Amino acid sequence: MSEDVIRIQELILEDFQNVAKGEVQFPGNTKEGFFGSQSDVLGIYGQNGSGKTALLHALAVLKSALSGKALGNEALHYITQGKERAFIKAVFSIKHKNRQFRLEYSMIMGRRPKFHTDGVPEKIRVQESPADSGAGDETVLSTAVVEAESLKYAEFEDNRWSSRRTLAECSLNRQDELLKPKKSLAELANTQSRLDDLRLAKLLAARQGTSFLFSADMNRLAVGGSDVLSGFLSVMRNYAEYNLYIISSRGWGPITMNTGLPFHFRLEEQADEGTGRKISMGVMMFRLDTPTVFPLAYSRLVEKTVISLNEVLSRVIPGMRLKLRRLGSQLMQDGSEAIVFEPVTTRDGRPEQIPLRDESEGIKKLISMLNMFVAAYHSPTMTLAIDEFDAGLHEYLLGELLVQFRKGGKGQLIFTSHNLRPLECLDKRSIVFTTSNPEERYIRLKNVKANNNLRDVYYNQISNGINRELYEMSGDSRRPCHKTCSLE
Repeated sequence: MSEDVIRIQELILEDFQNVAKGEVQFPGNTKEGFFGSQSDVLGIYGQNGSGKTALLHALAVLKSALSGKALGNEALHYITQGKERAFIKAVFSIKHKNRQFRLEYSMIMGRRPKFHTDGVPEKIRVQESPADSGAGDETVLSTAVVEAESLKYAEFEDNRWSSRRTLAECSLNRQDELLKPKKSLAELANTQSRLDDLRLAKLLAARQGTSFLFSADMNRLAVGGSDVLSGFLSVMRNYAEYNLYIISSRGWGPITMNTGLPFHFRLEEQADEGTGRKISMGVMMFRLDTPTVFPLAYSRLVEKTVISLNEVLSRVIPGMRLKLRRLGSQLMQDGSEAIVFEPVTTRDGRPEQIPLRDESEGIKKLISMLNMFVAAYHSPTMTLAIDEFDAGLHEYLLGELLVQFRKGGKGQLIFTSHNLRPLECLDKRSIVFTTSNPEERYIRLKNVKANNNLRDVYYNQISNGINRELYEMSGDSRRPCHKTCSLE
């Protein structure tokens, strides 16, 4: 059986952070490339505060929804101030069992009070000063929830698209109408018992703020009801959990403070029982300010990911390897054994070991994300999004990593950057620019010829005020930059 290939082809946002309306077509979203298995690279450029990171935050919300998990308190701040809800629509291309589909998932994210397990709303008392003990107003805490969602698809067969069909749509605020269309409801709830289970599943999803369509209960009920719905739910949940990964710029904080290194990893290997593949994915925190303690049960996983990392690290930074210098063992609170180690680096031909904390910030950041970068390079169904990909990396190395991914990679890479070197390395379809217009937040430059240097075109349009939406100037800088760079 051929491997499933799932790609994001389009993302539409409304009232999401500072994006009133924004639409991004991914490079592979063409007639020829829609079901391609080659690399797909998208860089997002623009001035500070113009919506670059908002796109990655939307991907994080999608990951939570498609995984059947709660959106979390942080997602509450993604709804534009003054608005009650935000809208996200994602279009995916899917190659599954030699069939080809276009899948559209839309969701409305809203806010509601946060409840304790006993159903009582969580509150916080706001005091004007510490002296006002017991005084102050009580404020009910809120959380982000999925309010409504829909799933639609079309199949590409006989060299043409079928009509678009609605698989399922629902409003989690309405319990009188479980699910539309009626055909899907009839397939899922073909007995009174299953109807009761479906109603309970929706109540639970509404209470927890999760997606109803991608909840564990819906996944279970779909298996015995609708083969089509069950297939899409299974494929997309697997994609969200194991093949969609976002590296936030907030993760660089411990590296900058030299207290820790978040080691992002994805390891695919043969399952123990010999059937199928097993995927381990996530992030390990290597302490830099003190020895790292890991449960012994995870030591094999740690060692394998480091071996996988070193295969590439020694080529990216010639001769460098990461080593976990074992310092001993100790017992965890539950009585289980743990290993104690210190991450160090070595170079070919040199006997000394350098503590990772003493390496440059750029080296530490590269080690942090490189294993996941390589995983996306090799897997055609993996989507990796990295915020501030360029931070700490040498300009030439940044360009080389992107060129190698574009030429020989198989997965999908999305990144934000301030360094303009990628504009010289990537095709113009691989670059999206943010604008100062919240109603049209994402654009591509037009009338760029094949022999034009996109970096020069972009910088020229900014510095000479040719395209004022690309960069909102302030004060006297509305005139050409070379005349107004004084800060006096």
